[in-house]
Amino acid sequence: MTLEELPTGLPLDKGIDHHIDLVPRLSFPNRATYRLSPTENAEVNWQVQKLIEKEFIRKILSLCITPKLLTPNKDGT
Repeated sequence: MTLEELPTGLPLDKGIDHHIDLVPRLSFPNRATYRLSPTENAEVNWQVQKLIEKEFIRKILSLCITPKLLTPNKDGT
């Protein structure tokens, strides 16, 4: 499925809220993210922007980071 074929918006709210109970004064195991080449970084930024525009993902203010990893397609692109 290509980025253009994704549905617009997040799924409907099913009335279930999830949360993570945090231990007070416990530090997060944040680590440095993978370094990307300028081309890879531009691709990640483009994909994230498109997903935000389609409202498939949204920006949040979190203390945790998530690594991003790119893998090539079967045709090498």
